Amino acid sequence: MPEAHGNRTLPLRPWVLRGLLVLVTAAAFANSFPGAFLYDDLKSIRDNPYITRLSPLTDAMSIPLWNSAATVDSRPLLSLTFALNHAAFGPDPWGYHLVNLLIHAGSALLLFALIRHTLRLPQFRSRFAGRADLLAFATALLWAVHPVQTESV
Repeated sequence: MPEAHGNRTLPLRPWVLRGLLVLVTAAAFANSFPGAFLYDDLKSIRDNPYITRLSPLTDAMSIPLWNSAATVDSRPLLSLTFALNHAAFGPDPWGYHLVNLLIHAGSALLLFALIRHTLRLPQFRSRFAGRADLLAFATALLWAVHPVQTESV
């Protein structure tokens, strides 16, 4: 993706690659926002009375749903995030999709940074000189928009 400029090659800046990674990820999952709750979302989110309030905290963390076979069963942090999401965006699915997209894009950025940093370590620097950013970008992008990720977003 570098641009040729005379005899020089101008590499894309890492912030450009990060922005592009977020934009493409958002574009890939943009059609999920009007979607409805499906499968285990019905019991764990839509029909879960404990995530509709943050107090008492034990309810927001779905302690009463333990051993219920719901997604939030024995996962108090997940249940708390659902309660925080409900408090911020209400019961509509778009808020949950937004938070999932933000987490997913953040994870793609983290993967980009991890790969970029790894390829710039002394033992890899000579082999991947000048290509670390693009390899990190391509890998993170493939991970972010691969169809297997549709379940997570």
